[in-house]
Amino acid sequence: MVGITQEREFEWQSHHEVSGVDFGAQFLQRSYEVEKVATGSGAPHMILYKPDISHGTFESLKPLFRIGKEIIKWKYIVFLFNTPDLKDEVSALWPSRVSLRSIKRMLEHLEDCEFKRVKVRKDGMTVYLYAVKRSNEEFVLQNEWNRLLCFIRAREEIF
Repeated sequence: MVGITQEREFEWQSHHEVSGVDFGAQFLQRSYEVEKVATGSGAPHMILYKPDISHGTFESLKPLFRIGKEIIKWKYIVFLFNTPDLKDEVSALWPSRVSLRSIKRMLEHLEDCEFKRVKVRKDGMTVYLYAVKRSNEEFVLQNEWNRLLCFIRAREEIF
């Protein structure tokens, strides 16, 4: 089901209000880890966390997660920061590898920030796109946010 999206009106939420990653009936996914990926100089405002299956956990546990036709939906988390300085500050605090259930806690520690979250579902994956800005700042990356959202919705394969 390419392009199915759940989106709220553009409202900024505090660190207490912002949602983390959803699991639905896939409660075992909470312990799955995602790893921080270097986005390079071409994306100075962005942090990306992608599924970490390098340690073989998925292959060894895959038979346990089969429910009907659905096995698992990969979850990607993309953060678009208002400034490169904010991104660098947060990147230094956040771990290189984290469980999916810890995303909400990571956001809660950013007490002076506000967030917007959009969830985009693609065939076997879900992308969580977060905009992050300091509470007293105007969000200056609205055009980049819109382009990134359109890019994610249009792609057959995300990353």
